[in-house]
Amino acid sequence: MARACDCCQKHLDDVINFSQETIPIAARMGVDTSLLTDILSWATKVRPIVSPAQINTGQYDADLIKESGKASGFRKKVQQMASQNEKDCPTCPQPVRLSQFLKEHQD
Repeated sequence: MARACDCCQKHLDDVINFSQETIPIAARMGVDTSLLTDILSWATKVRPIVSPAQINTGQYDADLIKESGKASGFRKKVQQMASQNEKDCPTCPQPVRLSQFLKEHQD
């Protein structure tokens, strides 16, 4: 039987931290933060069931399948948003195109 690792937990920690850091920055820039707020809310809700101990119980198998679909939906929305709003970053030392960065850094 396969055993769970802590990858899901680590990724959700990254999502939570990124969202918490980005929401106030986006708000100051006048950018709609609703998607990031939704992602933060979802990640915070799901975080308790993605520890290896919780995954290994099998109790959350159906929930995890459902939540993985939500994660995929969020990823698609972020990618779509990035491609629609692609601009050079005015505060970066080097201009960076977000969609190009995402393509270069996909798993």
